[in-house]
Amino acid sequence: MNIIENIKKMRKHKGISQEYIASHLNISQSAYHKIEVGETELTTDRLQQILNILEIDLSELIGKAGNHNMGGRKHCCRQECEMMRRLVILYEHRLKEQNTLINFLQQELEKRDNFTL
Repeated sequence: MNIIENIKKMRKHKGISQEYIASHLNISQSAYHKIEVGETELTTDRLQQILNILEIDLSELIGKAGNHNMGGRKHCCRQECEMMRRLVILYEHRLKEQNTLINFLQQELEKRDNFTL
C-alpha cells in the first residue's frame, strides 16, 4: 500500500467523508477525490493538513505504507520516496526554526533577569 492508499484507508476507518476533509482544506470534494486517486499531486503541505484532519502522525501513515514486501525487499515507489525526502527537508527546516526561537527566548530571559534554563 502506498501513502495515498493509506490516507484513504485511514479516512474510511475513522468514518470521515471526502467532503469533510475537502471542506477543511478549502477545496471541492472532487478536487480532494483527485488527490486520493492520484490524479493530483499530493504536496507536503497538503499531506500535513490531511494528517492533522485525520489526527494521525506521519510515522503511522508511512509505517503502514512501508509494510508491503516485494520479492523479500521493502518496496518504495519513486513518488513515495520523493515525498519522504521532501518531508525530511520540511521537518528539518521546522526544527531549525524552533531551535532558533528557543535560543532567542533563552537569551532574552538571560538578559532580563539572569535566569538560565
